[in-house]
Amino acid sequence: MNVDVAQRISDRVSAVRGVARLSGRIGGAATYGAGRRVEGVRGSESCIEIHIVAAGSVMSLPAVADAVRQAVGPIADGAQVDVFVDDLDLDVVDLDALEPGALDPVGTGPQP
Repeated sequence: MNVDVAQRISDRVSAVRGVARLSGRIGGAATYGAGRRVEGVRGSESCIEIHIVAAGSVMSLPAVADAVRQAVGPIADGAQVDVFVDDLDLDVVDLDALEPGALDPVGTGPQP
């Protein structure tokens, strides 16, 4: 995977409500490029892995994962998107994610 595409994916995932941050510290999932490292995103043409730490306040981890898939879909170019919730950060309270149905890709507002 190209490091620029990985960065675009990272930016979109970071904007999803309920995502505290991407996960991928030393030895974890990452994409590498010349002098750059994008944590939490790795993949190929057929499959993209996204590793996140979710906010401890989220109502539903599957809903967060679905919102991440929706956010990444337009730039995944048909690749399968697998989302791994590696951890919960109980110190992060995402008030927007507390409302049922509030999770949406890239903060575009509540879903009907």
